[in-house]
Formats: sequence, structure tokens, C-alpha cells
Amino acid sequence: MKLRALRVAAFRRFSEPVAVEDMADGINILVGPNEFGKSTLFHSLEALFVTRTRVSGGVLDEMRPYRGGEPLVEGDIEIDGQLWRMRKQFGRGAIATLKFLPDGREWRNADAEDKFASLIQRGGDLPGPVGLVFVGQQRSLLPPDPDIDPATGKAKARGERTALLDVIQAEVEATVSGDAFEGVRQRTSAALDVLLTPTRAAPKKGGPLDLALQDQAHARKKFDDASRSAAATQTRLERMAVINRELLELENVRHGDVHEPAIEELEVRHARIAQARAQRDVAREALRSRQLEWQDCERLLAEDTARRKRLEHLQEMHKRARALEIEILTLAQIVNDNPAVIARVRRLESLDNSLSVLTAKMSSQAARVLIHVTDEGADRIRIDGIPAQGHHDVSVADHLAIDIDGIAAIRIEMPNAHAIADMRTQAATFENERRDLLSALGVADAADAVIKSDERTRHTANLENLRRDLAAIAPEGARRLEQDIELLRHEISQHASLELLRAQLAAAKDAVVVAQAKLQDSAEAALSDDAFRAQAQQIADIKADDMQRKTKASSLRLQLERLAGEQSGADEEGLASQVAACERELERTTQHVLRLESEVAALKLLNTTLAEVEAERRAAVFQPIVKRLVPHLARIFGSAEVAFKESFALDRLTRNGVTEMISALSDGTREQLSILVRMSFAQLLADTGRAVPLVLDDPLVFSDDERLAAMFNVLADARDIPQTFILTCRKAAFDKMPGHRLTISEWQPGLSR
Repeated sequence: MKLRALRVAAFRRFSEPVAVEDMADGINILVGPNEFGKSTLFHSLEALFVTRTRVSGGVLDEMRPYRGGEPLVEGDIEIDGQLWRMRKQFGRGAIATLKFLPDGREWRNADAEDKFASLIQRGGDLPGPVGLVFVGQQRSLLPPDPDIDPATGKAKARGERTALLDVIQAEVEATVSGDAFEGVRQRTSAALDVLLTPTRAAPKKGGPLDLALQDQAHARKKFDDASRSAAATQTRLERMAVINRELLELENVRHGDVHEPAIEELEVRHARIAQARAQRDVAREALRSRQLEWQDCERLLAEDTARRKRLEHLQEMHKRARALEIEILTLAQIVNDNPAVIARVRRLESLDNSLSVLTAKMSSQAARVLIHVTDEGADRIRIDGIPAQGHHDVSVADHLAIDIDGIAAIRIEMPNAHAIADMRTQAATFENERRDLLSALGVADAADAVIKSDERTRHTANLENLRRDLAAIAPEGARRLEQDIELLRHEISQHASLELLRAQLAAAKDAVVVAQAKLQDSAEAALSDDAFRAQAQQIADIKADDMQRKTKASSLRLQLERLAGEQSGADEEGLASQVAACERELERTTQHVLRLESEVAALKLLNTTLAEVEAERRAAVFQPIVKRLVPHLARIFGSAEVAFKESFALDRLTRNGVTEMISALSDGTREQLSILVRMSFAQLLADTGRAVPLVLDDPLVFSDDERLAAMFNVLADARDIPQTFILTCRKAAFDKMPGHRLTISEWQPGLSR
């Protein structure tokens, strides 16, 4: 069977009629973007091949487009070289029409649908072989599982497994034979069901083996009870004999006992020693009290001595602190009276240096004028208004006026007169500040100021040393030492005098001597602790030994009475005969259990053998699929093989000796396996004369580039699949896939070719 054209109208996304014509043999590829209608075409194929026209409810609603309308699907199918046209109108006015195009014959409604199902070899209204090779969007991720509804994942009669078995039957003869084998397996299973639980792990409750085991357990219990009773009788008699011997030995020991008078004497002596020990303990406590009083007197005397020494030390420290405070006050006054602080001296030195610099600058910029006045010119020449005689060496910094009466008036002006005037002003300012500093410091010059500053620095250092000495002996000052001295004097006055403390210490020493003498006297009459405990233990041991003998004898008499009562009701000969009968019954039930267990073992062996044979038959059933699948697996996964469940669902994949469950594989690997198995189904259908196109909606979504190229090659080389339809949105990826490209065109339902 091959599909040559598909036309739809008012179906899901296609409100308007469209058609896909010119479908070719081999691979047909339809590429289009998302929401292009590819999945709509897939569902229209399902409707054409599987769905009856008289559907209603949710199924019909899913077919209708959003704008409404009655769905129409038409397909041209080539069967055995002849072209047929199947047309299905759903909804209102539903009608099915099948037309044999070579001669124009037609079938309508139920006749058309039954005839079409017969032509494509689909049984009844079930998907059958179509369900095996039509793979919808996202369903390629699900491993092929015949008769499982892909929408719900639940088991549902879809005719897919029956279709597989039908095509396999043509290749594997074992699938249609074996009625005798099945009869043997059923009888074996029925026999085991009588004897064992369904899991074959335990005897079936109420079954022959279970009852036999119960009889055996009951016989064993009776035998064990009888054996225990006989053994208990023998043990009881032996125990009674032993008790009688022990009682006789205890009576003999008690009649020969001569310790009672010795015990009374030891107890009297022990009581006297205990009294002496009590007196010794009183004397020991009295001595301890006198020793504590002596120690207390020594402590009080030592504390008083320490306080008096502390008072002397504080008084000495107070004396030194007062002297230091006076010296500090005197030296602080000297420091405060000396104004020659370092900053002032440094300023004075800076002023002297600045004045020297200014004077040097003015001298270097002044002109030297030498004037010699002759005797004839005396009283006629004036220099800056002052009469001049003899020789004059004048330094001119800014200007100079020379007047010669009746002859000339000479004026000398220096070009930098203004700068020199500024320097003179600055020098005058420095001189005034220097004079004020010298006056404030009370010195004649900077050298005297340095000497005076050094004296101040030396006095300041001495002052700091004195303050550190005072802080070392009196951190809070002499006044605080005075307060500590007064507190210590008051504390000394509150305690007994030194003479009284010494007298109390002497009295305490005497009391200790007296207490020691009393303790010595009382200790001589008392035993040591070890000897006293040994004496008490000796008395306790003698009493315990006597009590133990009495207790043991009493216990033995009670045991003897109890054993005698038990023995009076025992029948040794009757028990012995019961033991023999129980042993015979146990042997009989054991042999019966062994026979049944041998029968179970034989049935289990037969059942295992039958299971192995059945496994071989099942392998033969899967062989037609496996032999077509293995070459594809090798091209994609290398050395690999798969295992199927009995329902033809994929179970495991084994690669390079490692087996993985299908559910544990990646999405890409599961998708590739799913498509390879669908290809094997399509090949098997084609090889048995029931060819159905392989339809893949949006396949290989999760494949990497390498696997995708390998899958393209496998699909392209599968020439024994008459037709393959691939619907995809991945244009760039599937451009590398060889095959016939399909297009969607407009269609006028009344003008089909």
C-alpha cells in the first residue's frame, strides 16, 4: 500500500481546503515552520485510515477548526498497483465513499469503510498495523509498546500486537504449533498449584504437602515431648539422690560444730574494743580542735604582725611622698618662672638669622661712594644735609644727596631703591619682634636665651623624674597614704594587743599537749583500724557460714519434697512405650513428606524445562523483528542489541557488554531506538505483503549532528520500506536528508484529479 495524495478541508488548522499531491515512493519530506499544519496532516492520515465517519463528541470536536465546519479528508491510495480514493466527511452529513479509480466503482458508508479496512488489511475499527508505523509528534520519545494508548499510557485493545503476531506467523512456524506443549505446561502448573503457593516459594495452605508437613510437625512434637518426659524422670531421680547426700553432709557438719561459744566471746570482746575506739575518736577530735585553736592563734598573731609592719612601711612611704611633693612644687615654680620655652628661643634664633640675611642682601645691592673733602672745601660740602670733612666711605642703598655750596647739588638714586626700602621695613619689623622677645625672656641676646632654655629643659626633666618617683610610691598622692595609715591604725586598735595574742598562743600550745596525752592513753586500749575490721569480718564470716548452711539445707529439703511429688505421678514404663510409638509415627510422616517433596522437585524441574522451551519459542517470535533491527542498531550504536518484553515493548539496550534499561537512556537515544524499531515494523509488514507507509511527525528532535546524519543514512537506505513520510520544521537540518520534497497547495473538493 502506498499513499499518492492527501486532501483535507475544515480539519483542525486547515479551515480552507488544501492538498498534498504527487507523493512518491521512498522518502517524502514536508518541511514547514511551527503551526504550518504538519501535525494536522498527520491527524488527518489517522482519521483517513482508522476513524469511522460516524464519530461524535470530543473526537469530532478535535477535528473541527476554530472557525467551525465539518471535517473532510480524502486520500488516493495505491494497492497492488491499482489506485483507490477514500473520502470521509465527518460531522453533519457524515458519509464515507470508496472509489476504485480505474473503473469508477464506488462503495458508500459502512460498506466503504469495511471494504477499505479489508484492502489495507486492518481488522475491525482498531488501528492495527497503522498504529505500529504512524508516529505522532513527541511520540517518538516513547518506546514502541503495542496495544498501549499513546495518549494515556494505559493498556488498550488497538489490534497492534495482533497485527505483529499475524505477520510474524508467516515467518515463524513455532508460533502456531505447540498445543500439546501447552497442555503439558498447564497440567504441570496445575499440579504445582495444588502443592505450592503461586510464587512456588512455600507449600500451599491446606494442600497435600502442607498437611503432610503439619502431620510431621505434630508427630515430631509428640516424640520430643515423650522423650523430654522420660529424660526428665531419669534426671529427677538422679537429682533426688544427690540432694539426700548433700543433706546428710550438712547435718554431719552441724552436729560437729563447736563455734557458737567462741562466737559469743568474740562478740563481747569486739564490743569492748568498739567502746575503747569510740573514746579514742573523742580524744582525737578534741586534739584536732585544740590544734585548730593553736593554728588560729598563730594566724591572728601573724596577721597582727603583718599589719604593724604594713603600718611602718606606709609611714615611711608617706614621709618620702611629702618630701617629694614639696620638691616638686618648688621645681615646678622655677620652671613656670622661666619663660625660655624652646619655641620662643627657636623664634629668636630665626629672627637673628633673617636679620643677617636681610642685612647681607641690602649690603650686596648698595653702591659704595668714596668722598674726600679737601681743606678748601670744608664747610661747603653736605652729605644728606650733614656737613662733611675729610674722608667718607658711604654705602648707598637707595639714594644719596651731596650739596656743594655755590657749585652743585648732586643726587644719586639706586635703581632697586623700592626693594631695599621693603627690606628695611621688614628688617625693622624683625628687629622690633626680636627686641620684644629679648625683653620677655630677660636676656641680652640669643646665646643667653639658649642657656636659659637649657636650664628650663633640665629643670623640666628633673620635675618629671620626681613625679615618676612619687607615682611609684604614692600613685594617688600623700593624702591617700595618710588615709590608709589612719584605716590601718583603726584596724589594729580593733584587734587584741600583741601581748594578749602571744598569751593566747601559749595557752593553745599547752592545750594541744594535754589533748595529745589523752589520745595516747585511749589509743593503747583500742585496736588499729585494720585489726578491728579483721575481727568484725571474722565474726561476720562465721555467722554467714552458719546461716548459709541452714539456708542451703532448707532449700534442699524443699527441692526434695517437690521432686518427690513430681515423681509420685510419673510412670516410667508407660512413658518409654509412648516414646517408641511416637518415634514410629514420626518415621511414617517423614517418609510421606519426602515423597511429596520429591514430587514437587520433579514438577519444578519439569516446569523449569518447559519455561526454557517457552523462552526459546519467544525468542523465535521476536526473531523477525530483531533480524531487521540489528543492522540498523549497528550503524547507529556499533555493537548493540535490544531485548523486548513479551508485549513487544522495548525493555533493555546492551552496548559493549553494558546493559541499560530503556527508561534510563537519554531522550535522543530513546528517540532513535523508537524510530529504528518502527522501521523494523514497517519492513516486516512490507516483507509479508501488508505494507503500510511509515509516517514520522517531527522526528529526531533530540539527536546530535553525528547521530542525525547516521539516522538520515539508515532511513535513506531502507529501500524495503515502500514509503516513508517525514513532517518536520527543521529545514536546515533536513536539507541534508535525501528524498522527495512535498508541498501544500489549494484544493477544490469538487475538482480532485
